[in-house]
Amino acid sequence: MIALLAPDVADQFDLVAFDPRGWGESAPIDCVDDEAMETLLASDLTPDDEAEWGVTVDLLQGLADGCVERSGDRIAHIDSESVARDMDLVRAAMGDEQLSFLGISYGTLTGALYATLFPEKVRAFVLDSPVAPAESAIEFVGRQADASEVELGRFLDDCAADADCAFQGGEGESALQEAFDALLASAEDAALPAGDQDLSASLLQAGTISFLRSGEWEALASGLADTAAGDGTALFGAASGMFGRSADGTWSNFLEVFEPMVLLDYGCPDGFDVEAAQDVSADLAARVPRVGATAAAVGALCAVWAVERPTARLPIDASEAPPMLVLAGRHDQSTPYDFVGSFMEALGNDSYLVTWEGTGHGVSNRNMCTISATVGFLVDPTAPPAADTCPAE
Repeated sequence: MIALLAPDVADQFDLVAFDPRGWGESAPIDCVDDEAMETLLASDLTPDDEAEWGVTVDLLQGLADGCVERSGDRIAHIDSESVARDMDLVRAAMGDEQLSFLGISYGTLTGALYATLFPEKVRAFVLDSPVAPAESAIEFVGRQADASEVELGRFLDDCAADADCAFQGGEGESALQEAFDALLASAEDAALPAGDQDLSASLLQAGTISFLRSGEWEALASGLADTAAGDGTALFGAASGMFGRSADGTWSNFLEVFEPMVLLDYGCPDGFDVEAAQDVSADLAARVPRVGATAAAVGALCAVWAVERPTARLPIDASEAPPMLVLAGRHDQSTPYDFVGSFMEALGNDSYLVTWEGTGHGVSNRNMCTISATVGFLVDPTAPPAADTCPAE
């Protein structure tokens, strides 16, 4: 992070990073072996009939059961509130009366919950790309899918207007949308070649989302063009990397800890079963037909998930904490800009908002404007940011 290496920050702070519980070296959660993850990766996350649903549910049931069998009681204690409490132990171990914190993406939930629990311990909090309060995990991932569909539409429109865009689809205003849909339909009929791997429709969607998340539109255009020409390697690599698979076929525990964390943080609707998951999948297929697969998978996981958190969910309420700096991207697929309003309202403490006008996920490190806002607030949280918007470039 360039912002954290700035002299004003490095001279004033000890920089401390930690693996949240369940991640990295912090008693990592383990649910299934790499072979099972490979099978899950290759599966159809948008099943169309009872037989396909049976396969999908069995795979996700194996993941859910494996989390309990391999990780025991720890799996129920990897929620963000618990991580926030761990943060205060880190603060106490360092001997500091107050904490300064840069939380990015899902880390914004941890930061907001810390400020809820320990408002007097907050010094300078920068919350970059906030996640929104939601009634359930289904609502949370559904709103992400809505944003992904919008961002894909922006990409396709931009590509259609650019004669140098690598992905081409014939004549007409909707030619590229039709070309993308045709590619997706082909992958649904039979997996597309991706070197020595197969690119399923679910992986094509996930690879597209990965490039949208990073804002790499040129790379997405090239990846789609290559896939149409018979080589889906780039999209397969983007999708599998997003899920935690390395090029050598080994897996991190990203999916094994992140998906359970989302379910613990946001919860599944009461009585949610496979039939309800099928309804969610059908709704997503109609609402976000090009990018709904991963959201549908969360719905299917909800249907088989039996682990409950030991305490009720803690609502965000940082009204007793000092104002924080919230950074948000105007065109962010992962934490959509429409998350910002409900997040700021939940904080309830007159926090500052700086909007980056660019495309992609993550703001603090984008350009001198966003870096200056981040550094300035960490150094002096009593001074409002110099600007409330930062240009895309």
